[in-house]
Amino acid sequence: MVKIFAFLLIGVLTSCNKQLKQNNSILLLEKLTPQVDSLMFSNNLTGMSVAVVENSKILWHKEYGYKENGTDKKIDEHTAYSTASISKAITATTCLILQEKGLINIDAPVKNYLKRWQLPESKYLKKTNLTIRHLLSHTGGTSHGGYADFYENDSIPNIVQCLNGQLLPRTTKGIEIVFEPGTDVLYSGGGFVIVQLALEDALNKAFQDIVSETVFKPLQMEHTTMIQPNQKGFLTNVAKVHNVNQEVIRTGIPICPQLGPSGAWSTPKDLALFAIEIQNALNGKKTTIISPNAAKQLSQIITYKYIGGGALGWQRSYAFGNIDWLTIMGNNTGVGGEVNLSMQGEKAIVIMANGENKNRLAPLNFMRSQIIKKLNWNKDITEKAVPLDQEFITNAKGSYLDFMYGDFSDTVSIKEEGGQLYIVSPLLKLLSNSSKNKMIHLGNYVFKIDNYPNYIAFNQNDKKIDSIKIYRAKNENEANKWVIPITELKTLRVQLIEIFSGSNFNISKQLYKAIKNKRTDFDFSNTLIELGVVFYGRNDMNKTLQMFEFNLEQNPNNPDSYAALAEINERIANTSEALTYYRLLLPMLQTEPEKKAIENKIKSLEKI
Repeated sequence: MVKIFAFLLIGVLTSCNKQLKQNNSILLLEKLTPQVDSLMFSNNLTGMSVAVVENSKILWHKEYGYKENGTDKKIDEHTAYSTASISKAITATTCLILQEKGLINIDAPVKNYLKRWQLPESKYLKKTNLTIRHLLSHTGGTSHGGYADFYENDSIPNIVQCLNGQLLPRTTKGIEIVFEPGTDVLYSGGGFVIVQLALEDALNKAFQDIVSETVFKPLQMEHTTMIQPNQKGFLTNVAKVHNVNQEVIRTGIPICPQLGPSGAWSTPKDLALFAIEIQNALNGKKTTIISPNAAKQLSQIITYKYIGGGALGWQRSYAFGNIDWLTIMGNNTGVGGEVNLSMQGEKAIVIMANGENKNRLAPLNFMRSQIIKKLNWNKDITEKAVPLDQEFITNAKGSYLDFMYGDFSDTVSIKEEGGQLYIVSPLLKLLSNSSKNKMIHLGNYVFKIDNYPNYIAFNQNDKKIDSIKIYRAKNENEANKWVIPITELKTLRVQLIEIFSGSNFNISKQLYKAIKNKRTDFDFSNTLIELGVVFYGRNDMNKTLQMFEFNLEQNPNNPDSYAALAEINERIANTSEALTYYRLLLPMLQTEPEKKAIENKIKSLEKI
């Protein structure tokens, strides 16, 4: 009897201590509210919702701000957001579950499932079949990176029209295959539209119903749907999308016919249930819809070229707090967010916000970093540092195209301070608010970087760096590692980005012109637009505008010059300027579909 009582007492004390710890954690997170409110106000962010998972349960959720600016309609725990590319993770997960049920095979030729539309003719499909696995990992070589949203009263394309490039504001071209599947990486929302069509044709059922029956209903995600605002059954409690000035965009409720890549609406609490299910599968726990094998396939890195670690729909790209996260981020006009679940342990963070990227970044990054800090999730790099020789330090210093995240449009820089090397990454700076990250030398010129998930190895030949190798695990198969020749990382583009990163734009322009006059072997036709996109990715809108305006000055007869200025002004809510450039662009277009697309865009902006 005494023993039984003792065991009961221990159980009660353990339960009390656990509850006390949870209550303390919740209190610490609640204390963030004044800082979050201040950041949202200073960044013109209308609303934000967050859910935190610990020990496979939702520990805490919080909602800030409003569904619509200027109203008293507060966001609550059931308010759904357009999830943008978070939908890709849902689509990929659905595919793996359907495969386990024997309904599809993601390694079979996708053409076997297509009935209403066929893949375009391509020389790149002569030897290799395009599969669903290729499409889910952005290695299929398909075009159509992303799609613009539609609104009520717009001409909205059906799925086949999307694939044929009809009624699309951003392109008049149908899907193209631009490289042999499996040989490279190209971000492609269009690839997920093909998956959407393949599932519908294979199962003879609407995509909304397939995903609902496979994922949403079994997980009791009651405030999540792929039904669109122009369809019966759409959610009634939703956050409206806003531009950088906190103005509601059109009706505020975007319609997305491309369900596979970006059609889901959901709440952080519902997405946390989704994260818990996958996390439980990864940890070998009891699950409702997905097996450990399927979860492992979802999270397995297929290529390091895609944001430092591309899996199926998901990413393994970030190491906030030096934790290996399985992540999916979404970013559409006026809304976005992220789902992060830890590969080891039982932690997850889900955040959604209804504002532009410029408005969201600071509050969202603050929230993520503070959750990790307050809950003591941060992990130190435990591997012991080995001293570096000065000759290598001298050779390694300088700028490279971004090998960390596979984004060769931007650069990273390696700097030395007191014999210690640091890496400066614009993307890592945006996400972690760290101006530089320590490079810890583990020996043989292999480095671990603070808050970055991969190992980076510098290969040398005759004491000169000749390539850089990226990989995740020390015992990883050599064939899985990404080896990048130094000649691909030290190019003229690096020099041009460095020039325009300077503070004096007039000096930058003069240096650019001098290089252009000397390098007659280089194609400068769209260089300035491409560089403008780099600064847009860094969230530097002023520099982006300067680049596009300089490009127009240099290339006044190029339609792309006007298109770039029109699109950036539309993005930052300079509607009158956007209309001016779209109207100047219109008579320069050669085909009727192109003209029709811009005419529709002009009509759309005139309604604002």
